[in-house]
Amino acid sequence: MVDPGFAKQKVFNPKVGMDSLVVAPISQASARQRAGRAGRTGPGKCFRLYTESAYKVGPDHLTARLLLPIQ
Repeated sequence: MVDPGFAKQKVFNPKVGMDSLVVAPISQASARQRAGRAGRTGPGKCFRLYTESAYKVGPDHLTARLLLPIQ
């Protein structure tokens, strides 16, 4: 498995009134989960396309953002 270190996230743009996909860096928790999937059904390896220092400075977990209706 190849892990580029990025994921597409759906974000609401209030100016346009539509959702769009934005490429954003993944958290350390997401990186660990991706590595775990590499060997899920058989022997596997995970190749990360980013440095260890980039992994360490990234957030440990991403917090969910709540989108509330504009009053």
